[in-house]
Amino acid sequence: MTPEVAQYARNVRRFYRKARVAERRKGRMWYADAHRFCAILAREKGLSIDVTCGVLAALSPRVSWSENLRAALCLVKLDTLPAGTMVLPANVAKALRILKGEAPLDVLRGEKVVAFYLCIRKPATSRAVCVDTHAIRAAIGDIEADEHKTSPYFRKARSRTVQDAYRRVARQERMQPHRLQAVVWLVVKRLIEELPTEVQTNLYVK
Repeated sequence: MTPEVAQYARNVRRFYRKARVAERRKGRMWYADAHRFCAILAREKGLSIDVTCGVLAALSPRVSWSENLRAALCLVKLDTLPAGTMVLPANVAKALRILKGEAPLDVLRGEKVVAFYLCIRKPATSRAVCVDTHAIRAAIGDIEADEHKTSPYFRKARSRTVQDAYRRVARQERMQPHRLQAVVWLVVKRLIEELPTEVQTNLYVK
């Protein structure tokens, strides 16, 4: 284990231990709940769950979770997007490719989005870690880290170093890495929301 992974793991563990009971409960079930959403949507439309999980993951970058769900629901059920959506056009195009039959893993790109798909698709067995902005903030120990500071960690090598840190802590806590990540995500989100409004406006908060 490198010194970098060790430091990230210490930071992740510190944030995990700040989790409230409700956050631990919700985080542990977060990906399973997302899987159920996709399963219901797949049954209603006669689709494979691979498709609905892929659409949800494709639409996810840079939108809130509630908007992510709403956009996936509208696109799958109504062939359109909700008014005022902030989903990026390139990501809509990827979701449509998946709906038209392309395999999600042939369409999705980026460590974060692929891991997000894998965690939602098989929450009972996945060992993937979704390294998003909040996961990075926890790993580097800075909830006020802006996009300039966090963006390098989306590159493959640095993302995988952060993933290793989450897996290390998950082993110590005897839980799946994606469950740990979801709990930590909720903690970071709460701590950011407790910051002064003027500080929050300089952060990407989803």
